[in-house]
Amino acid sequence: WIKIFHISHHIQTNLTNLTSINIPSSVSEIGDGCFYNCVNLEEVNIPNAITAIGATCFRYCYKLKNVDIPETVESIGNFAFAQCKAITEIRIPDKVKELGDCTFQLCDNLKSVYLGDGVEILGFSLFVNCKSLANVTVSPNLKTIEHYAFKNCKKLEIIQTYLKSEDVKNLSEYQNFYY
Repeated sequence: WIKIFHISHHIQTNLTNLTSINIPSSVSEIGDGCFYNCVNLEEVNIPNAITAIGATCFRYCYKLKNVDIPETVESIGNFAFAQCKAITEIRIPDKVKELGDCTFQLCDNLKSVYLGDGVEILGFSLFVNCKSLANVTVSPNLKTIEHYAFKNCKKLEIIQTYLKSEDVKNLSEYQNFYY
């Protein structure tokens, strides 16, 4: 047997017949674009050993439904889950400090997001055009929301926050917080 520790960049790109994947527990990182454009991928089992999910890793996995990001994950790259149209809920682990640009862009059915206590930065256009997004729970340590983070999230009604009232005031004044 060969023990795999890292799934390299773009190794499974464009596999249109791939519907599910079990990532071995020996893997600690999923490389950039690893499952890019696997349009029929519905299910992925991400083991507790994973510490990093690369940029564009699951981009264009239109049918990907449930993604359980383990508490061991420390980084999630730009566009990692962009256009995963079937995802309805996402929970970001406490160890993640920053969500990169456009990480969940155009996730049409994403309704609810929980950001772990470690999240400090929400990247540019993070949830842009997530038209079903209605509820976001933010980290008490949130410091920065980049431009257009929630652009065109027309159903967004609730941003639950544990920030001090003066921090909330500053964030609400931030240019282009929503649009």
